[in-house]
Amino acid sequence: FKQTEDIKEIILDPSDRETFLPKILKCGYIIFDITSDITQIQEALWILKAIESYLDSLHEEEPRAFTRMEDVRHFILISTIMTWALTKPISTEDEPVPFTEADFRKRKPHPNYKEHTDLEKEVIQAGKKYKDKFKNNCNSSRYKLWLRRRSLTFSFQDGMAE
Repeated sequence: FKQTEDIKEIILDPSDRETFLPKILKCGYIIFDITSDITQIQEALWILKAIESYLDSLHEEEPRAFTRMEDVRHFILISTIMTWALTKPISTEDEPVPFTEADFRKRKPHPNYKEHTDLEKEVIQAGKKYKDKFKNNCNSSRYKLWLRRRSLTFSFQDGMAE
């Protein structure tokens, strides 16, 4: 990955969890790619649960301060399109219809990608608990192709405009 001026740090090997966790809890955006290494699924789940625990403790210790807190954490999971592999296509008589976010629950993964699907569900569920403080998103690996052609900032702005 190329580090641009708006990216503070890229952590490729979070092997030392004691020093890694405080860094991750300070991040506004956490982008986690599980497409090339299946061991990253457990790492992503650990980070997701750590952020949830952190928000839980803040909420329990100081509920009023938590409500006023303006910090928002974003967890973006880059997963694989294979989590949709066995999903039946939606089509009309004239032409196929693309899947929408509403079809997310109906999807059927390839059997080898069940762990990916389970993590995607965890990511979406985690975002529902603290909607204003923890925004989560799952993207298929096609997103990586998009990033090769455009800057990350533009991709976020483009996605937010839709």
